[in-house]
Order: sequence, then C-alpha cells, then structure tokens
Amino acid sequence: KDVIWEDGFVQIVCDSKKYYAKMVVGCDGANSIVRKKMNEYDNLKENDVIVFGALAFDKIKQSSIHVYFNKLFSTDFFAWTIPQNNEYGLMVGSKPMNFINHFRKKLGYELKDLLVYPMIVGCKRSYTDRALLVGESAGQNKPITGGGIDLAIVSVRYAFDTIKNAFKLQRFDKNFFSLLRGSLIPNSSCNSLWAACL
Repeated sequence: KDVIWEDGFVQIVCDSKKYYAKMVVGCDGANSIVRKKMNEYDNLKENDVIVFGALAFDKIKQSSIHVYFNKLFSTDFFAWTIPQNNEYGLMVGSKPMNFINHFRKKLGYELKDLLVYPMIVGCKRSYTDRALLVGESAGQNKPITGGGIDLAIVSVRYAFDTIKNAFKLQRFDKNFFSLLRGSLIPNSSCNSLWAACL
C-alpha cells in the first residue's frame, strides 16, 4: 500500500503489517506502487503511461505476419496478426476491449482465449535511494507477448549484483546506483543494456 523513506531505512506498508528494510526492490507489475512512491519521493512528474495489450487466438487467414497501423484498430500504437501462432492482437492507450472487438469483427475472427494486460511505457529511471525496479514495474518487458523478457532477465541479474554491492559497501543512495550504470561488464555491448535496466 505504501513505501516510506526514513533515515537509514525504508518502510513498506502492507494491508496489515509494516516491514522495515535497508532497501526495497519493486517487482510489482505495471501498476507498481513502488514506482509511484519512488516518483513521489524524488518529486518527479510521473512520465510513465499505462498502455494495454490485447491478444486473442483464432485461425488466421493470411499466410504471413501482418502489422496494422490503422487508427481504427489502434489509435496509439498498432495491431497484428501472426498466422504461425494463430494469434491476433493490438496495443492501445485505452479501451482495449472496444478496439479488439472492432479489429476482430473487421477481419472476421472469433474472440477466443482473450488476454488483456497493462504495460508501462516511459519509465525514465528505475532506481532511487534505497529502491530499485525490475521487470514489468520498470517497463522492461511486455508480459502479454513475452517481448523484452530477455532484458527483464538480464536486468534481474544486474539488480542482484547491484544489491550485493550496495550491502557490501553499505551504500543505498541513488548516486551509488547511478555510478554502477554500465560498470558491471566493462568494454561490453551490454553497457547500453545495463543503462536501460537502470
């Protein structure tokens, strides 16, 4: 329900209990309370936006993948059909059910095994004093399609190393976390990946 920064620790408030820790790792999904509280703590305007992915399955009539940039199918992003998986879907900023129903009716598909999931975009920074974000809470993957899962998995490894170093040195400040960006794999093409992770 809440994350409160105190002198020397962070307090995590749940429904009936409070927990006190040296730091918190937010892995609480697209509607992350930890991310929201981090933005409040840093007095940052929330630039992150919740978008929706909708995915359904039916026998796809085309023989190749199609991507649609038709504003009637998705005003904000795009829609797709993938015959190899017999899937069709879209990403939108709002009203996913309205758009997926319009899309499927126009293409003549049934609405089977529908999945709708919120996703975060625009998360500018995934750390602050005594807190890190990973996975969906940092916008590092698209849970509906699995896109970005490799980044999410790598980010967890780097988060682990970062947390281990923080405890070893007793440094939990955002300046310390900032210094680690790109430093765990020297001279590697993964540095830009690490920058994206943090």
